[in-house]
Amino acid sequence: AVINSFKNHNRVLVADEVGLGKTIIAREVINMLCNEHPEKVYRTIYLCSNQNIIKQNIEKLNIENSVFSERLSMQSINLYNKEIVENNKRQVLPITIGTSIITNGTGTRSERVFMYLVLSELEIFNNYRDELKEIIENKGDKEILDGNKNRFDIEIEYIKDSVKNLVEIESFKTSFLTMLDEELKTKKLGNILLEKCKEIRQSKNRNTKFEVGKSKILSISNNEVVKKMRRTFVEVTLANLKPDLIIMDEFQNFRKEILQADEESS
Repeated sequence: AVINSFKNHNRVLVADEVGLGKTIIAREVINMLCNEHPEKVYRTIYLCSNQNIIKQNIEKLNIENSVFSERLSMQSINLYNKEIVENNKRQVLPITIGTSIITNGTGTRSERVFMYLVLSELEIFNNYRDELKEIIENKGDKEILDGNKNRFDIEIEYIKDSVKNLVEIESFKTSFLTMLDEELKTKKLGNILLEKCKEIRQSKNRNTKFEVGKSKILSISNNEVVKKMRRTFVEVTLANLKPDLIIMDEFQNFRKEILQADEESS
């Protein structure tokens, strides 16, 4: 009945008491729709209000050969990786409003490293990689561990091959990187980053202490820049997701988002 409803409606509401199988119905909907399109990658966004519910229900979805990743800003590793896409025709991307979309913080270390590695591929930052790293690193990232490497550098070693493979994919260059570059220019965030990089280099060359607050651009803290950058990565990723199906678990928690979508489509 739910599958048949999709033929005439873009939205279907499944409502019942707790524990009566709504997640199981969602799983079967995904399976049936994927089976109808075996030749393509079928992408499902599983939108939830918090991580606990995701962890509880993600096992119930039990989609064979699926891709699961929690951090929206890093989803490009899954979206464009040819090997992952070819071996995983059913992509389920769990997303929470709090940790994935409302980006008030600077993110996890993996997110910061991912942003650094991707930004380093943009032409304007090619010659400022050390300075860019200094801006994106936080205090915890700089802690030195065994081998005289800090935590940030160790994380770079961990994911750099994934990012290297990613930036060699033409579709990633023409869609994500191009859109990211445009967003940076529109928000003038690229200029802020570049000016901060230049000032850090000049301070090192002069062997003087980096003076925060010397100008309007430089008065913006590194953390604030990273927060804005993370938000930009999320927005560009959302624009490139193009899901075939969106599942809102406990959809009453998304009243604001649903009403906004209605206003934009009217």
